[in-house]
Amino acid sequence: MNRFCKINVDVYFFKDLIDKLNESLFVKGSISLLSLYEELNNNYCTQHKSVLNFTKQLIPTDTNVNTLGIDLPAWFGNLKKCEKKIMIIGVDPMRNKKDFRRVGADYKEDVIIGTPYSFHLEKMWNNAGKYKYYSQFITSLSKNNFIYLTDVYKTFFYYEKLRSYKFYAQTNNKLRNKKSSNIFHDLLEEEINIIKPDVIITLGAISYYQLTNNSDKIRSHVNNKISYGLSTKFYHNKCGDRRIPIYPLIHLAAWKKNLMDFRNKHLNESKSEDFGIVLFEILKKYNAV
Repeated sequence: MNRFCKINVDVYFFKDLIDKLNESLFVKGSISLLSLYEELNNNYCTQHKSVLNFTKQLIPTDTNVNTLGIDLPAWFGNLKKCEKKIMIIGVDPMRNKKDFRRVGADYKEDVIIGTPYSFHLEKMWNNAGKYKYYSQFITSLSKNNFIYLTDVYKTFFYYEKLRSYKFYAQTNNKLRNKKSSNIFHDLLEEEINIIKPDVIITLGAISYYQLTNNSDKIRSHVNNKISYGLSTKFYHNKCGDRRIPIYPLIHLAAWKKNLMDFRNKHLNESKSEDFGIVLFEILKKYNAV
């Protein structure tokens, strides 16, 4: 069933959220996020790269930077009737030159704005095609829960031939000496304190590491109760008055063999290759959802 619905901006957290996003992502006064969210419903948006705050996002300003992308958080479900508020954290808004050609944008001068895993597009809810695992996962989770999707890195770029998060990794020592070096984690923490999720799910090792500073590989993470990628680790909010359980999952873009290994470790009776549904069933097994 197609469960597509527009992103509802009439939610308690919208103003606080867009204030934080504006402060971190965009040049002051360059854009209206309310208008942008309204435009995003079932479309990508393109803007000239000058709206982007290169300094705060630690993006090089020379001509070797291209293929810029921004993913704004997206959310779905009924806040008043949901069983749980679930925050799903991905990595970054990956773009390529084909994306720019598809929307008629200049990959050197423009930025394409969307949402994590493109769930502002109706086609993403059809459980088919290239991104069906994501569709399976989100549609399964959203039946009874409120879903908030975000990325660790809200921006994406290539610097020469280096993908942005690899660029950050290579310049990590320099970034650590800057006050702005923790902006990615800081913005993520602000989102958590604004949304107040009941559960946090990370997709892939990068998002798990950025949230927890735990560099263990997702596939080998082990504790007393749950092994091979599901954790009883808790996120402590800034005030220290809430502990939010974190469930680190393998990324759905992982190699098929790794997805099968993850499935076999947690659902050894399953042979399903609908890996979005598999991850949902794993979460159910451990009472995460």
